[in-house]
Amino acid sequence: MYLDSFYNGPRNGGVSDTLVAGDLTNVGNASDGSPNLFTAFDVNDSGLNIFSWSPDINVDFTAGQQAFQGSATWTLDSADYQDMVNGNSSGDIYFPADDAGDLAGAQILGTWALIPAPSALAVFGLGGMVAARRRR
Repeated sequence: MYLDSFYNGPRNGGVSDTLVAGDLTNVGNASDGSPNLFTAFDVNDSGLNIFSWSPDINVDFTAGQQAFQGSATWTLDSADYQDMVNGNSSGDIYFPADDAGDLAGAQILGTWALIPAPSALAVFGLGGMVAARRRR
């Protein structure tokens, strides 16, 4: 899935993350326990991609129903965290899409919005939660 307009302006580079724990997946498919973050090589691409959440080859979404379940926690370096904190507060969620170049062939699943929380940056998607958190 691609969180469009996640970043506000050019990023410091590709996201450098380490998965701490996660069972994030789409509703209806098992989690493979390995959701990962990805950003395009173009630092001007303002989206964030979350991929590798299910061992299933095909994943489906149903209009009007919850899209995702579970959560994920990643450790980020300080530059990536700062890029996220300085990012936008909402945008569209596309699937399937890895970067902005894939949006023409992708579907909008819903929207995401940032909800600041103490020592965490939580991302809420339509009907489900996707979390990017900084661990203390």
